[in-house]
Amino acid sequence: MLPLLGLGSALALMVAGPAGWPVRHADPTNSDHVEGLAPDHLEPAWFHGPDVPIGTFVAIDGELLLTHSYNTDTKPDGAYRGCHLWALDAKTGAVRWCSGKVGAALTSLAVDGRGGIFVADTKRLFRFDRTGKLVWRRSIPSETSALTWSLDGGLLVADYAGNVRIYDPATGRLRTRPFTLPAAPYPRGPITPAEAPGQLEAGVGADYLPRLIDNFFGYGIVIKDVPAVVPQSGRIFIAGNSRDGRTGSLYGLDLDQRSRLRIACETEIGANSDTSPAISADGTSLYIAAAGELFAIDTASCKIRWRLRRDGVAAASPLVFPDGRIVLMAGGNVSAFQDRGTTGELLWQRTGDEIAAAEGFAQGVFDSVAIGAASRRVYVTATYGPRLEGIPFPQAHRLIVLDAANGRLVSTAPLGAESDSTPSISHDGWVYVPTKSLAHAHWISERKLGRLPEQFRQLPLPRPRNGVYAFRPVWKESR
Repeated sequence: MLPLLGLGSALALMVAGPAGWPVRHADPTNSDHVEGLAPDHLEPAWFHGPDVPIGTFVAIDGELLLTHSYNTDTKPDGAYRGCHLWALDAKTGAVRWCSGKVGAALTSLAVDGRGGIFVADTKRLFRFDRTGKLVWRRSIPSETSALTWSLDGGLLVADYAGNVRIYDPATGRLRTRPFTLPAAPYPRGPITPAEAPGQLEAGVGADYLPRLIDNFFGYGIVIKDVPAVVPQSGRIFIAGNSRDGRTGSLYGLDLDQRSRLRIACETEIGANSDTSPAISADGTSLYIAAAGELFAIDTASCKIRWRLRRDGVAAASPLVFPDGRIVLMAGGNVSAFQDRGTTGELLWQRTGDEIAAAEGFAQGVFDSVAIGAASRRVYVTATYGPRLEGIPFPQAHRLIVLDAANGRLVSTAPLGAESDSTPSISHDGWVYVPTKSLAHAHWISERKLGRLPEQFRQLPLPRPRNGVYAFRPVWKESR
């Protein structure tokens, strides 16, 4: 893992290929790639199963894995009761330590490569060391979806209420003056905790469930996703709501010499974007999906260079290879594009249905995606089963490996639960997949409310096994 220098040179190295995943999108540009090896296939190595929902991803810090869960304080049973922050052995899955000092939250953490582990819950920001010792904690104004790094090595926190702050990772003190985006919260929708009893059975605490519903759907939220940082200039890009809350905006923020954040540029995108922005390796272009469109945006001016209409909502952020290819998961498809300057050219597309059909299932939905740059692989998680109103009735789950050049299916491996989380790839080819069974919980809720269609009542609903799944790389010939 890279040490945090002033992060100017460190970020340039991270764009070329970090040794692990320090933040949710692998690097602060959110390009979601590492320079991992290209195995012929993956085989299951271990499963860490506390049977609680795991948040957003697994951070890789050498031989240590870090992740966060949003279970109730009474789960899991036994010695790890009430734990939310988990430190696992990367090769065995054994619990090195866990902590109940951090509360439940649908958030991700960050590591700095020098022993610092940073995580937030609904009210506080924490730093732990690699042994699990609490170093400091600070109050924060609102819950955040993720932690990442600014160009100067600060801990960048953009929260659901629209506050953007940079903290000193050594002390937890603010480096910047408080700043809030001039944006309105997204309007509240029809889903309420009373309609989600399945989440309680999945292990989510009743006290956190209202927050989970709001966070997942974006209700009452200004910033839902992870900021991206341009490695050449340090400009921070944030997808949030517009000033009137009716649509969405992409904000470009600069830090002045008086440690104040200011809006340098802004452009309108679709409302309630469910994806984080991703920046090209040369720092000149940004890609984001919103309201059924993929946007290519100039990072210097925030002007839209091109936009493509895509069927369905993007369920994951665009992924950017160093050569400019873009991978997008939207509307049940995974597609690859090439940025041609004035437009994006479709290179290939695969559907969840066709991959599910090859294994004998009626339909399939892709849940999450990541890429290995040097390995030329696209890693996709999927749920197999018939859909109703876009939501799969889960019959099986898979980790799918595609060839990035043409979308060809390389291999599949079984998962025991749904993964609406970002897979993580280590430099030596291991893949780690956290799971949280959202579709399963939805259908439990529908059953209890007596609205399950007749054709679904005849299907078994396998119980999910929530936790972290690890896959080791396998080559046909010894290397």
